[in-house]
Amino acid sequence: MSGSSPSSSTCRGDKTCGAQTTLPHPAFGTCLQQLEEVFHWELDRFRGFAARSQPCVLRGVAADWPMVVQGRFQDNVQLLRRCLGNRRCLVSFDPTASFFNYEIPRSFQTKPRSVREPSGADAPRLINPGRLEMMFGDFLTAAELKHGVVAPTETAVRAVSMPYDADDAGTGRNLKASQDILYVPLRELQQLSLYCVDDAADWPDDLLQEFVPGDLTTKLDMPEWQPFLRERRLWMCAGGPEGTRHLTAGFHWDHLQNLHAVISGKKEVFLVAPLQAPALYGTRFSRQAQWNMSTSEHGRILLEKCDMQSIESTSDYTLVSIDRRFEENSLTHPAMVEEMKEPVARAMLYPGDAIYIPPGWWHSVRTWQPQSPEALPFSMSVNFWYEMTPEAAAAQRSMLLTLEVLSCQHALAGLPEEHISKLLKKLGVKEESDDGFTAVD
Repeated sequence: MSGSSPSSSTCRGDKTCGAQTTLPHPAFGTCLQQLEEVFHWELDRFRGFAARSQPCVLRGVAADWPMVVQGRFQDNVQLLRRCLGNRRCLVSFDPTASFFNYEIPRSFQTKPRSVREPSGADAPRLINPGRLEMMFGDFLTAAELKHGVVAPTETAVRAVSMPYDADDAGTGRNLKASQDILYVPLRELQQLSLYCVDDAADWPDDLLQEFVPGDLTTKLDMPEWQPFLRERRLWMCAGGPEGTRHLTAGFHWDHLQNLHAVISGKKEVFLVAPLQAPALYGTRFSRQAQWNMSTSEHGRILLEKCDMQSIESTSDYTLVSIDRRFEENSLTHPAMVEEMKEPVARAMLYPGDAIYIPPGWWHSVRTWQPQSPEALPFSMSVNFWYEMTPEAAAAQRSMLLTLEVLSCQHALAGLPEEHISKLLKKLGVKEESDDGFTAVD
């Protein structure tokens, strides 16, 4: 297939997209569609999007939250330091501005499904961010240094390098992190992308109310979702590596309903419909590595990519990346252009805005650190994850199973047929014929 840009397409179906961008996006070579918006005075419209499992922007839905209204955060930095400063947290880091990105050999190119993908060193490798366990107050100080609101310092902070999924049960990963205590100069952290993700349930209630005063489903008049709330997660991004204010998380999809609200900073979200998976080439099966931090015998901080034993990630990630140009994406995955039947959707989120991402929708998120010296030293957002209602789960079951099977077929490590067999056994179904599945009694 030639490397020329594909022609722009129009929105179709339920019209989840609005106007096109003026210029082609450098990663896709085509114009994007702006995601349709629901404004805070018409939130009753959201029920229609939820019923169709169609994403949308909820413009201004959290505009009355105290931290959004106030818009000035310096007092709240001290509040966070006072309430959480001595609490341990996990901080993800990366020397690049891309989280969960594939390292792709120059010679690699995806093949038709009938041709087996190369394995070993000739196959792409998913690079996971590193993880440091440190005091939350030290993360705050590192974020303030990156934000330029405190003077440079020679201070070092105490941290431990951790496996990326140390807190996830049942992953089967045995990455041996150096469990030695590190003393990391803050100037070293200042040069890295830094992201702290925290479970809102671990914050004191009175502090949480200052930042996240309620459940968005109350405003959206979706009381039937409330019993299905499974987690509220706080995302704090201190920006990309030195000189870069943003970082990007690669395309992936989730099994849960996702309402994600921005408190400070801004986010750019790219979305692709579930069954356009072949255009992105997503899989959870590949060689993997994680950034690891250690200390040399001379006391220098070392960063290296350490191979991981497991070939199965906790999410599907894609070869096509927002952070690669169209020429690179289409050279790696030539079928990208012809498989992209509908346009990629895009949304910009500012403080007080939220986005609804239904299960199965591929999304890549670019997050910017706030620019104002009066703002928090990191972007902050919260997402509410809900399991689907029984009715929604039944309606989406076939689509989600298709995504799971495509993940196995696109495997970059291991045998696709073995992955499929294991998946069907896990789900309690067996292959009936070449074109169908049946349940096991």
